[in-house]
Amino acid sequence: MRDRWRVVALALMLGLAPAPGAQASLGARDHDGTYLGEATEIKGKGSMSDGSTFNRQGQRCIAFQPGDFLSIGGTTPVPVSGNTTTPGLMFQGSKAALVWHDNETSKGSLRFRVPDGYVSGGAFKALVGRRNLGGSPWTTPTPALDFEVFVDKDETAFDTAATDQTAVQIGTTVADGSPEELTLAVTTDFASLAEGDWVTLNIWRDNVNTSVDSLLVFGLEFCYTGWE
Repeated sequence: MRDRWRVVALALMLGLAPAPGAQASLGARDHDGTYLGEATEIKGKGSMSDGSTFNRQGQRCIAFQPGDFLSIGGTTPVPVSGNTTTPGLMFQGSKAALVWHDNETSKGSLRFRVPDGYVSGGAFKALVGRRNLGGSPWTTPTPALDFEVFVDKDETAFDTAATDQTAVQIGTTVADGSPEELTLAVTTDFASLAEGDWVTLNIWRDNVNTSVDSLLVFGLEFCYTGWE
């Protein structure tokens, strides 16, 4: 036993082993070779000096509130308000929401930058609800949410040809109403999406069905695969 401790002590003296409770460190360099200092752990993505790489990806989401949208009536964008715009703002269940009443189809518009670290994918998740102004909790059919996107890239001509995506219909028939999460999948326009691109999302009430219920959007997220 005494000989074993002598070996450990000698290793410590020669720098061949870390002291008890200490953490080994390594020198970290940026992608261009700039020395960044000593690190005991590395997070995110990178490469090793032998050419191997490491990374960790996962689902990332950025959230938007009803007040982040602009109301587009004709060609004039204005901040959404409670009484003068379509869509407007209202409280339902003590929560703010964008609202379209029956036969209202003006667009709500949102613009955001694709975050650094974006890798692939991209879909919207909207928390929606419905309300019947006639007194009944709900009617059939239910309202549907339609949407389109524009993608603008640095030093590239403006995207002016959005593709109308597939409208998503509310499915819940809870007697007293309930929130429901809808996934708005972009089928074409995100094929070459990249970090730093700017996305314009327009959403509106799809008036193809004959629902008389009001359509409400309580919030929305953009979710994608990115570096953690």
